[in-house]
Amino acid sequence: MKIDDKLFRKAMSSFPSGVTIVTTLDTEGQSRGFTATAFSSLSCNPPMILICLSNKAECFQTFTSSGRFAVNILSQDYEQLAMRFATTGADKFAGGEFVLGESGLPVLPYALASLECKVDQFHPGGDHVILTGIVEHANVHEGEATVYFGGKFRFLAELVPAKIDALKLQVTALMIKAVRKETRAGTLDCRAVLDETGCDVQKAIDLIRSRGQKTPKIVWV
Repeated sequence: MKIDDKLFRKAMSSFPSGVTIVTTLDTEGQSRGFTATAFSSLSCNPPMILICLSNKAECFQTFTSSGRFAVNILSQDYEQLAMRFATTGADKFAGGEFVLGESGLPVLPYALASLECKVDQFHPGGDHVILTGIVEHANVHEGEATVYFGGKFRFLAELVPAKIDALKLQVTALMIKAVRKETRAGTLDCRAVLDETGCDVQKAIDLIRSRGQKTPKIVWV
């Protein structure tokens, strides 16, 4: 299928990513920032990260002229804040959630992690710029992450149960196949006995045999 903007965005939204708020100060000392999911570690030695910023962002000039920035990795408590920082024209720092970090940059005191960086390089990338930074200060807290997936902000707890259920279905199908191979019992009988034995294949086989459940007649053609 030929790629277009809509299809590309849909494809990329199928990749779950963490959510960050990136901050800096302008030349007048005013706080500026934006929500970003295009974030990654880059190097361990020296410690480096990268972030992608749209060329059309309101704060583009500030970030490309400032020598420092901070990345705040969001816990699930900051979903609404992420929405605010992703909204054009919003008064992003109105809530007073930020404090000044060790380098004087705005950071969230209870973010999962806050990384204060010195700008390293800028790299053009289509309609974005890739901003790399050397991490100078970091703080880490425990908590559950906010995740961007399917075009929405979500919590990990929303995603994990669905994956576990899918895994159970796959495992159960394999177990049913194994029990049927040994007993020739019907699919529904195998499933019922597997549920009864806590998905223990050998116990299910033994139980079917002990009950003398009839097996389907096999006709070779």
